[in-house]
Amino acid sequence: MQHINTRTFDMIKISMLTAIVCVCSIITVSIGPVPINMALLGIFLSVGLLGMFKGFLSVLLFIALGAFGLPVFAGFKGGFSVLAGPTGGYITGYLFAAAVAGLGIRLFKNKEVIIILFMTAGLLTCYLFGTAWFVISTNSEVSYALGVCVVPFVPFDAVKILISRLVCRQVFKNRYIRGFLEV
Repeated sequence: MQHINTRTFDMIKISMLTAIVCVCSIITVSIGPVPINMALLGIFLSVGLLGMFKGFLSVLLFIALGAFGLPVFAGFKGGFSVLAGPTGGYITGYLFAAAVAGLGIRLFKNKEVIIILFMTAGLLTCYLFGTAWFVISTNSEVSYALGVCVVPFVPFDAVKILISRLVCRQVFKNRYIRGFLEV
């Protein structure tokens, strides 16, 4: 393992977590104009396991794959039309969720409560971008957008944050996996 180029190894780790985000994104339950999916779980796992920069890159790669037509977005959709559609702001918001959560992980590595607060702030940033774009693209009222795009998702997204922290904590307890991620 010592002979593997560090940059190559980083690309492998980023790609693996991108694949997890892709799989999480296509696990959906349609409840209205915005489906419930598990993408945020994958995003929080990416930054939790890879750190701020590499985790952000895995989310960026996920969005790029979807933008270029691979069916990695909710409902096996892909293409620029999805990003320009009503849910595109939430997908773009994933980048900001990753950046904010990753910053918290970078600054407060072992402070679980603070990391969860940063993840929550990242989630709220995603909601902000997504809801603003939904309102603009559908010409709807903010109250309607909040009612169909945010309120139903809050409990599910809170659970995703907690699950990602539990998984990351368990992963880093295993010295072999921790060694793989830290190389």
